Amino acid sequence: MIHIMLKFSTYMMVIVRENWRVLACLMFLVVISGCQSASGVSSSLLKDKDITFRRLAIMPFQQVSPELVATYAAQNALSASVLKTDNDLKSPERFLQDFFMERMSAYPQFELVSPDRVGGIYKRVNSNSFRATLPQVMKEVGEELNSDAIVVGYLYRYRERRGYDYSVEKPASVFFEIHLYRVQDGALVWKGIFNKTQTSLMENVLGVSYFLKDKGRWLTAKELAMEGMEDTVRRFPGVAKDSVRTAP
Repeated sequence: MIHIMLKFSTYMMVIVRENWRVLACLMFLVVISGCQSASGVSSSLLKDKDITFRRLAIMPFQQVSPELVATYAAQNALSASVLKTDNDLKSPERFLQDFFMERMSAYPQFELVSPDRVGGIYKRVNSNSFRATLPQVMKEVGEELNSDAIVVGYLYRYRERRGYDYSVEKPASVFFEIHLYRVQDGALVWKGIFNKTQTSLMENVLGVSYFLKDKGRWLTAKELAMEGMEDTVRRFPGVAKDSVRTAP
């Protein structure tokens, strides 16, 4: 009997030791994932190092091809008429736009001009400016609104998951960019990028923090887009972690 009890005690110690090893590995992966982001988010300042804008005019978000936007970036002469001045209430770009507005409104340092108002003025200015380029119309619209900058969101991909929370045939995939244009000269000065297809923990161990946050679930496209937008907004110029407006 004593021999059996000793063997059982040794067995339990091995289990505890092995579990601590697993826990240690998970903690190590969390640290690694904090250093090497698996969020799918990146951002870049394209002009000045220090950019601070207070009054932001938000254009209706666009669902377009990335090639179209890349053409503008290369030529800097895209016709202003390519941008839509409204979007469907049930469209994914409208959902993304509304969620961006919700997240940005939490920061008291920004004054936001609604997409409806900005889109209406953009439409009128563009109709009166034959062959105007995007920077030219951005500048004129921003000046009329007395804004410091204009924000445009481009949705390139919004693919819904095929499956369920814990079993999926094809995961959700979302790709969008947020562009910030300076009104003073119509220049693109910052952009935030989110491009992610959800993967399993076995496929990408650096995503362990997101795996734990999402409780091991396969997200819907809406949930993935919200997660990406929250991370993107945190990188927006002028946003500070300690400046969130708290509810009364």
